[in-house]
Amino acid sequence: KCSFAVSLTGLLSRTGGSACGEPTCGIVNLAGLSITSIAPGTFQGMVHVTSLTLSNNQLGNVTHDDFKDLTALRTLNLNNNRIASVAPGTFAGMSAVESINLENNRISSPIAPGTFSGLSAVKSLSLRYNLITSIGAESFAGLVGVTMLSLYTESYCSSSSGCSRIQSIEDGAFRHMPNLVTLELRYHDLSIIRTGTFGGGLGKLKNLYLSTSYSSYCSNPPFGSFSGLRIASGAFAGLGGLEFLD
Repeated sequence: KCSFAVSLTGLLSRTGGSACGEPTCGIVNLAGLSITSIAPGTFQGMVHVTSLTLSNNQLGNVTHDDFKDLTALRTLNLNNNRIASVAPGTFAGMSAVESINLENNRISSPIAPGTFSGLSAVKSLSLRYNLITSIGAESFAGLVGVTMLSLYTESYCSSSSGCSRIQSIEDGAFRHMPNLVTLELRYHDLSIIRTGTFGGGLGKLKNLYLSTSYSSYCSNPPFGSFSGLRIASGAFAGLGGLEFLD
């Protein structure tokens, strides 16, 4: 058996277990243990782990050293923590990862170029319910295999409720994801969709969610309203495969 311990201060460490490096240790679930940080070497030698769940903890930061030995990892769940930023190189060497869940953290702008470099196998990336207010042209560089990107926020999001809205997206921000099928951008404060917002080879995009928030209205607008959002002529010209727009 592979065993772990969490100290009174929330430090996660491995306490032993000869099975940690064996093929039988493929799924590690460490959710809801009030973890605040990960001790060096906690996952050392665990080269057969394919799924790691650290959800519902109090992690404020994650680094490359935390995950560098998890070379077979396919699923990484870090949702419902207190992560404020993800530095470039954090996921370096994790080339087998297919799904990353960073929902409901405190990640703020900007997402630095190189944050997701080398993650060509990732198909699903969720950044829902974070504090992101802008997306740069290189924020998602390296995610060539992504088919689903979720940047959804709450419909009644406000600073007092502890969430933020995306207000700007640089041209070509999604060009690094030629296989993107579903893009969720609901309930943000985008004022304009330019011709370059979705430019750069998003021909496979089928589902695009852009509905604006109800929170800025005195009365509820019709569901799926785009009121207040200016859409430039030709903004969707490169989206030949688009089937659903909300």
